[in-house]
Amino acid sequence: MSIMNNIFKSVKKAQLTIVLLLAVISQIVQAQNLTISQLIKNPHIITHSPIIIGDTALFIFKGDSLTRKVSWAGDFNGWNPKENGWQGWAIKNTHFWYLAKRFPSNARFDYKIVVDDQWIKDPLNDAVQLSGWDYNSVIAMKDYLFPEETKVRPEVDYGSLSMPITISSTKENLGYNVKYQVWTPPQYSIDKLYPAIYVLDGQDYVDQEKGAFITIIGNLIHDKKVAPAIVIFIDPRNPNNSQENRRMSEYAANPKFTGFLCDELVPFIDKTYATLTNPQSRALCGTSMGGWCSAFTGIQRPDVFGKLILHSPAFNENLINLYQESPVKEVAIWITTGTFFDTQERALKLKNILQSKGYKYSYNEANEGHSWGLWRSQIAAPLIYFFGL
Repeated sequence: MSIMNNIFKSVKKAQLTIVLLLAVISQIVQAQNLTISQLIKNPHIITHSPIIIGDTALFIFKGDSLTRKVSWAGDFNGWNPKENGWQGWAIKNTHFWYLAKRFPSNARFDYKIVVDDQWIKDPLNDAVQLSGWDYNSVIAMKDYLFPEETKVRPEVDYGSLSMPITISSTKENLGYNVKYQVWTPPQYSIDKLYPAIYVLDGQDYVDQEKGAFITIIGNLIHDKKVAPAIVIFIDPRNPNNSQENRRMSEYAANPKFTGFLCDELVPFIDKTYATLTNPQSRALCGTSMGGWCSAFTGIQRPDVFGKLILHSPAFNENLINLYQESPVKEVAIWITTGTFFDTQERALKLKNILQSKGYKYSYNEANEGHSWGLWRSQIAAPLIYFFGL
């Protein structure tokens, strides 16, 4: 048994953070051949945070003489720095603050440090994830598996992404212009027919720092894990004003958006590109509100979309009741959700309904939160599930 395990077994749970901190400091001192006093006088020696030992993460922040309070907020606590137990402890006679927390061994989270009410990235952590608003720091526990399929590889042909295209929706549906982009796979030919994948919040899924969708599907096609497909990335932002994002109205079980999607955009794509036109060759993918929209569209229009990919779907009880009360539709559904302050509760309800009614489905959970770090790692699996070779 290691010295660290002996230390943990010898102390009460309430003493864990102090013991862990001392153990880490002891390791640094021994490695650097220093004394404790030298470490305290030279805080630059601690160069990385968090420090992970077993299932425990030790967060460390180096403040200054003006620092009065430090806390941590992220996927792990619903981004609430005021939640009990997430406030840092100051080490007397130093500028160090620390917090120790236990997590599942394969967990991964976005987070920030809140210093005197100012939210900042962890200055001792270079790992970051772009969110919908800003970059966050990232903690990954020792058994977390990084999604290698998100890495660009020099030998892979990543197909072709069109310039943004605008389509005008009729007044019976949205009554305004919608922007989208079309990705065609390597060696695309009009002499072949391809499955079509429609992706909501397409501007985020196509972003290499968020969804990395093109990189992922390109790698999977190159490795002969999935069939070549055409991907349509739909952007909910106003084409004339990118600051106006219409996703909250479009994606909240909006029949007008469903009408636009199924009766306007899909027919136009089918006329313009070499697509397979049966519902089982057509998928709809979305995250959060986009997951809600995908689930709603699938139950309303299985004649158009036969496959659904739901990333942390943020639907309400009405959507769950719709699946419960409707006859079984010919749609297959892939669901993923985080287990920390994500959509797990309602996703589980939908999963249980799908199971009881005999739908083809796959339900997946990860020890993460509502983050692109989760969703980008859960793109390859549904593509293989639906279009695997």
